[in-house]
Amino acid sequence: MIKILQLQRISNRLIRLIRMTLEDCHVKVAIEKNMTENFNVNVGVRHGDTLSVISFNLVLDYII
Repeated sequence: MIKILQLQRISNRLIRLIRMTLEDCHVKVAIEKNMTENFNVNVGVRHGDTLSVISFNLVLDYII
């Protein structure tokens, strides 16, 4: 995705900010009324995150 952002002429500063939001992400999962321990997510974007919609649109725009 970073390559596509660079090809779309997105500023390096914005790319760096996007990368920072996606790296070193720790999550918990709610199962009924219990929460799991923290674990790392290394790929993809968070479900429902605004960034996932924007990144999808940027990649689709590049493909088209």
